[in-house]
Amino acid sequence: MKYLKFIIVGLLIVSLLINVQLLVRISGVEEKVRSVSYSQNELMNRVENQTANLQYLLQDFIKEQSWISAIEMDVKNVAEGKATLDFQWQVKELYNNSDVIFHYKYGEEHHDYKQVQARELGNGLFGVSIPVEINFEPEWYTAISQEPNSNYEEVEVPVEMVIEEQYLKELNKNELSYYVSVSTDDVMKSSEVNARDLGYLGTSYYGYIEVFGYISDEMNEISVMRPPVYTDNKISLNDVFLKKYKNDILVDEEKLTIEHMNTQSLEHTPIVFRSETGRNQIDFTRLVLKVVFSDGEIFEKEVYAK
Repeated sequence: MKYLKFIIVGLLIVSLLINVQLLVRISGVEEKVRSVSYSQNELMNRVENQTANLQYLLQDFIKEQSWISAIEMDVKNVAEGKATLDFQWQVKELYNNSDVIFHYKYGEEHHDYKQVQARELGNGLFGVSIPVEINFEPEWYTAISQEPNSNYEEVEVPVEMVIEEQYLKELNKNELSYYVSVSTDDVMKSSEVNARDLGYLGTSYYGYIEVFGYISDEMNEISVMRPPVYTDNKISLNDVFLKKYKNDILVDEEKLTIEHMNTQSLEHTPIVFRSETGRNQIDFTRLVLKVVFSDGEIFEKEVYAK
């Protein structure tokens, strides 16, 4: 019986040593797996970096082999709602009888491209200058939500975003599209169509207007914020009015209240205007915001329509 106890204790010790050895081996295997996984990730990162470099070199090679260089644009003489756009590019495959034409269209009202004869600057360089009228106005960002079948006793109410009908139209009103064509005898080649948004020229004067609101049958709340403007001009947002229309008839106009303004650093501080919460006894079908700037300019924007 005494020897049996020693045998059992010995077996337990041997089993413990075997388990410890197995744990050490398992830890070693896990470490090797982690090392292999790390090596694979590192290899994948190297492959991705090399692929990106090859794509960059390929694009650069394609540009060098292209028959025309990139079309550079420079904005000049911006004043009183007008500007001059200077374009310059290089045609690498040019013949003596080649005809180089610059095509462009600007704004949503222009559906057809206008043509301008390019002037030759030497060494295959060409350029044109075109005048454009710039919409000097703020850029609007609107997020108005509405509550269908309003009932404030309900805990959860689905909210849907109101999509403005004229969004696509306003999106294109400052867009400039242009390309270059080169004709030689009966052969004509055209570059890719470039698109530029010139709306930033207007926002450099009046900045951005952010509109947030909530519309229901019982109440409506609208807040208007002008983020900080980091420009040299001193044009500030003075007043904001909320206009309510019923079947295109103005039925109410509310002056929004300034919630926060730091007059010591106006250009670097957001300005927030808010409507009176709960003022919704007047039935309306459209909401229009009117903003008044310190230079006397007034802009209006429809932000909600039933």
